[in-house]
Amino acid sequence: MPNRAARESNEFARVALPKRFCNLDRLLFALQQRGLDGIVATLPYNVFYLSGFNGVAHKADEPRPYAFVLTRHKPDDPVLIIADYYVATFLAQPTWVEDIRPFRAVMMPLDLAPQASDIDRFIPPAPANTAWIERARRSYAFDMGQALRGALKDLKLDTGRVAFDDMGVGFRLALEGMTVHDGYDPLMFARAVKTEVELRLLERSTRLNEAAIRRTVAAWTRVPLGVISTRPTPPR
Repeated sequence: MPNRAARESNEFARVALPKRFCNLDRLLFALQQRGLDGIVATLPYNVFYLSGFNGVAHKADEPRPYAFVLTRHKPDDPVLIIADYYVATFLAQPTWVEDIRPFRAVMMPLDLAPQASDIDRFIPPAPANTAWIERARRSYAFDMGQALRGALKDLKLDTGRVAFDDMGVGFRLALEGMTVHDGYDPLMFARAVKTEVELRLLERSTRLNEAAIRRTVAAWTRVPLGVISTRPTPPR
């Protein structure tokens, strides 16, 4: 058993995810067939699927501090908008998105006036000259709405037909030239067919789940009826 546990630990050691594993071609086809110019994802599973970014588990009633913006007319140039405290995430988990735009979020004191240098608090000193970090510095915004409107304008989606996985986000932007559409169907159409990378990840996660179940079953022992647990009772 120790040897088996060691083998499993090596097999399932934490590694960085691939830069891209989404079915981009299928998503672009879905947008084209629906006459949509682009899509904005703000729901956590969709942002993870499209960019590889996996944020912390925010509270259910908490606005999500990230967005993925894609235009089908220039699909190789998506924009990922994130809270400033997430910037260093991409030093450990690369992404295919080269245009990462942070915005000033809740980690900064509200009694301090926003400054462009605020972003430096969240960037480790060693990789300060990384190209995408320099671009992130230049695009630093003071709120998410500003960052998202800027991305839509730069991608020429502010006057287009844009799908949102949360249509409320699109309506709250109040961009007169942009029409908001439901992004659920094109995203589910893309996710229905897995890429080769996704299949490998699913196989790995299945093996990991099976190993965890087997280890749990092996550690289980039956307690005879009538035996009182010696575990101390927690204080009331």
